[in-house]
Amino acid sequence: MRRPLLGRKAAIALLLALPAPLLHPALNITQLLLDKGFVIVSAEMSPVSPPRLSEFIDDGMNVKIELQCVLYRKTGMLIADEAVTNSMARFVVKKDVLNNGFVVTASGTADTRERWFSDTNELVPYLMSFHGVKICTLDTVGNEGSYYAEIQFHVISLELYPPLSFIFNLMGNWNFSSSKVRTRSFNRGGIFNE
Repeated sequence: MRRPLLGRKAAIALLLALPAPLLHPALNITQLLLDKGFVIVSAEMSPVSPPRLSEFIDDGMNVKIELQCVLYRKTGMLIADEAVTNSMARFVVKKDVLNNGFVVTASGTADTRERWFSDTNELVPYLMSFHGVKICTLDTVGNEGSYYAEIQFHVISLELYPPLSFIFNLMGNWNFSSSKVRTRSFNRGGIFNE
């Protein structure tokens, strides 16, 4: 009879110690539009926010939440797809100590005004969704060929530069990035059914 390499308790401890992608929230593309001369995407994290985001915000750390959108043109099977544009939508969260709340500044989204929140219960769901992010103009996208966008979600709660960044990232879960998600293919003529 073969014995397992790890005992049951050791396997559970190892599973809990390693970052598991299944424990992190997933990025979902909720909308892809070719409208008003732009390629527009909306995305949200679900079902929950990244680990410890509420704690970072409550502790008064400045938190940046970014949605990175890279537009690619398909080139074929043997050649890597060509990156056409790279755009970013961002929320910056700062704690308002005097008024006991949080100020959120948005850029690159449909709603770019500053917003104020009284607590993290309403703030975190707002931060987990980006609506109306303009990836590029339709002039960038050709009539022929096929294009797609890769979307990735980033939470940056502590910005340090090497060598400190390596040390702090080993000690804790300070920053978070989702896996990349790909939109359906499209060109100027419309969105393809795949």
